[in-house]
Amino acid sequence: AELPQRAGVANGVPVVDRLVASGKLCSFDLKGSPRWLHREVVELLEARLLESLQLEHQADPMRANIPLGRLRRHFVALEPPELLAQLALRLSNAGALKLDNGFVALPEWQPQFSAQQYELLSQILLIYEQAGLTPPTVSELADKLTKPLHEVESLLEVAVSRSELVRLPDKDPRDAKAALRARLYMHNAAQQQLLTRLMTEFPEPVEWTVSQFGEEFGLSRKYAIPLCSYLDQTGVTSRIGDLRKLNPTNPNPT
Repeated sequence: AELPQRAGVANGVPVVDRLVASGKLCSFDLKGSPRWLHREVVELLEARLLESLQLEHQADPMRANIPLGRLRRHFVALEPPELLAQLALRLSNAGALKLDNGFVALPEWQPQFSAQQYELLSQILLIYEQAGLTPPTVSELADKLTKPLHEVESLLEVAVSRSELVRLPDKDPRDAKAALRARLYMHNAAQQQLLTRLMTEFPEPVEWTVSQFGEEFGLSRKYAIPLCSYLDQTGVTSRIGDLRKLNPTNPNPT
């Protein structure tokens, strides 16, 4: 709309179309509102995104991937914010970075552990494997290992990125610090056992409540609620009011 006035042309639409077709302009569809950037500007932004991702990898070397939202601090003046995700998608399509469900990583990046961290991670995984469907909270785990909360949480997220653990939904995310202390993770083996037992105990179209789920699996509400929320979140179950049932269209979490 501003192009005719700024560039002194009668009709800006065909001009923009020709510039896009020639590759001199890059088009972005942001919530139904088209935006265009010069190719050289896009190349500069993409180079900056890759450099920022490298810095984040170096600052958090144990992580296999980085939340895309963390890169926003390197692009505080970039508007609208959704443009960053579009740039990451372009780079992903070009093979310059890996993009998965809001997380990004450089293709060649591998998590880096010290011998002590690797040993601690192995210990954590063993604790969760033995705990089954009654895993410790992050706070309980940190106390058990006598390690700082942030160090334990970082290793837990590494295990999630490696598909060794799954993170259960926070019961009350309004208080971030309290949610972190009470956060639950589940070993991948326990997840598979849960799905197998669920299909046996509550085959579709049987409906059940959280209380019935807890009684059948011998779980308190501390575990029953986040486990049921996880099943809902991953599409394993469908919820109508207080009742749930297996979703035949998506029997396994993704």
